[in-house]
Parts: sequence; structure tokens; C-alpha cells
Amino acid sequence: MSTKPFEVEDKDLNEARAKAQTGNSYVLVLEQNTPRFFVANEVFGYLSWTAILGADPERIQIDYGHNVPNGIHVFEVAPNPGGWANMTYRDLNGVLHSSPVSGQIFLSVVRPEFGTSYQHTGILLNVRFGSGSTEVVINGTFVNNSD
Repeated sequence: MSTKPFEVEDKDLNEARAKAQTGNSYVLVLEQNTPRFFVANEVFGYLSWTAILGADPERIQIDYGHNVPNGIHVFEVAPNPGGWANMTYRDLNGVLHSSPVSGQIFLSVVRPEFGTSYQHTGILLNVRFGSGSTEVVINGTFVNNSD
């Protein structure tokens, strides 16, 4: 797993928006053990990534590392030699949290044999960044459709 923070380029975000995607998300963020709902304004992505945008600058980005095929997939987000996925979280203050130390992403993918249409339904389970006074834990669900 890459430990480098990543950003989806604005060009890619605008292309994804132009494809008339729909999506929603329900996310609970625990910052220093204080719970808060992450209110998603937009959910979109592509075959290999998902972006969940809240009030600027808050956002969650998930990079699966490849175009994800049909089926149910489980990604360990902690450094893991057997799997690959990366997730970053930018909080309300603009602080970027990268390289989660633990957690899982469950992803159900429905897509045709050919083409680029898809539906991603995901669960973020105890994705933990940092420790002690800087700990952030994210749990929630998201759906993203290309049609």
C-alpha cells in the first residue's frame, strides 16, 4: 500500500461530475472521541476511486489501486502487503489525514462485462488515522452510480 497522500486532480473531478453521476453518503467522524456527522454534498468517482465531498475543505478520497471488477471486495486500509487501497480525509480545518493505521473498506461493485458504467456501494469500517490526541475514526456508507 502506498503511504503517500494522493489527490484526485480537479480535471478528473470535473470529468466525473460531467458524467451525471449520482450518489449519497452517511458518515460518522470521531475526532478526539467527539462524534460528528460528515454531511456529504457530492459523491462521485470512477472505476478505481471514490470522492465524498462535504463543506469545503472537508472530503474523503478512496483510491482502490485498480479498476474494481464485479463482486464484493474487502480492502484493508492499514499498511498491508497483501492488498492495496488508500484513503485520505481532509477535515473541516483543512488538515489532511493520510495513511490510515487500521480499518476496512467493503465494496460491492455492479458493472457490465464491457464499458465504464458501474455502481459502487461501500462501507467504511473503523478507518483510523493517527493516535492519541490526533486520532480520527471514520465509519459510514456510500453509494455512487455512473448512470
